[in-house]
Amino acid sequence: MTDLENSSGGEDSAARVLSEFSAQQAVPREKPVRLRSEPAFVLTTWPWKESSLIADILTRKCGRMAVVVRGAKRPGSVFRGLIDPFSPLLVNVSGAGEVKKLMTARWMGGMRPLGSAGLICGFYLNELVLRLTVREDPIPAVFDAYTDALGAIGAAADNESRTRILRCFEVDILRALGWGQSLEEIPEGIWTVCEGEFVQTSQSARHRFPAEVVRAVLGRDFSDGRILLACRDALRLVIDHYAGEGGIQTRRTVQHWHSLGL
Repeated sequence: MTDLENSSGGEDSAARVLSEFSAQQAVPREKPVRLRSEPAFVLTTWPWKESSLIADILTRKCGRMAVVVRGAKRPGSVFRGLIDPFSPLLVNVSGAGEVKKLMTARWMGGMRPLGSAGLICGFYLNELVLRLTVREDPIPAVFDAYTDALGAIGAAADNESRTRILRCFEVDILRALGWGQSLEEIPEGIWTVCEGEFVQTSQSARHRFPAEVVRAVLGRDFSDGRILLACRDALRLVIDHYAGEGGIQTRRTVQHWHSLGL
């Protein structure tokens, strides 16, 4: 579970990233990163100075990266309309230090828009990537799983389909980052989650799941609608262990909207 346990437990604060970028401007660097026509997605952005942005992007070759997008907020910027979440891009990136420079970006196309019902799912995917990965740790399987999930959400016809896509992505990103639990035979009984792993327990445990839920999660098979909610709850416990303090904020946002009747 090396990658997950070495993760910082969450997205770096905007203030920290911006201060590091400012500090490295006058520092000479060797062996800069150079990416050409690299597939990428924007995960989140922060304003920087009057007309620029800092963006966290996910690339296939280098994993998650922080880049400065100079002039992105100017009306005539070549980046206008591109530096947004869920847009498939081809990017050129150059530079050293923790924050690189986005040289060019162009829309790659080939993906359906998420639509209003899928947007919250997309933001949830982004937060999972931000919370569970570390910068510049190239894991192509994470990028591939993210791309597949976005495409599937855009094509999904109903909420139950989107729910299954999210559960599959949760398993995919955990596996890609080193979650290696695999039980070939799962005996009947009561199970719980302890330190990110499924273990057998007693009826007195606070969180209890039947064996069929554990089989569904470890087998990445969410076809049985009867246990879909329990699979969500089980995976939530696993993810929260590795995401660290604070958990996943997108869930709280959705719960708050529901409490307001939105």
